[in-house]
Amino acid sequence: MDGIEEKGAGEPRGQVVAFPPVRRIAAIRATARAIFGQPTPERQDRIRHHVAGRLFAELGAAGLPEDQQDEKVGAFFHAVDQILYQLEADVRMAVPME
Repeated sequence: MDGIEEKGAGEPRGQVVAFPPVRRIAAIRATARAIFGQPTPERQDRIRHHVAGRLFAELGAAGLPEDQQDEKVGAFFHAVDQILYQLEADVRMAVPME
């Protein structure tokens, strides 16, 4: 066969990263800003649920199994939480101490 080996039907051929965080940084930052700007925890939760639903739908449509979807969405919101922490720290630093 011209130096090309065929893989068996049961062998994995490669892995596609369907949700690379580096490509999602704009969405992560936008989500953090949207959550940060909400006056109540209920409104913050509403944004989180809306974004999570959209992400699960996108990953499900891409054919990712549920456990991988959970992992990807969890990683997304972990990154959102890190930015929220930084935003809150920035606000605390900007407020003059008495």
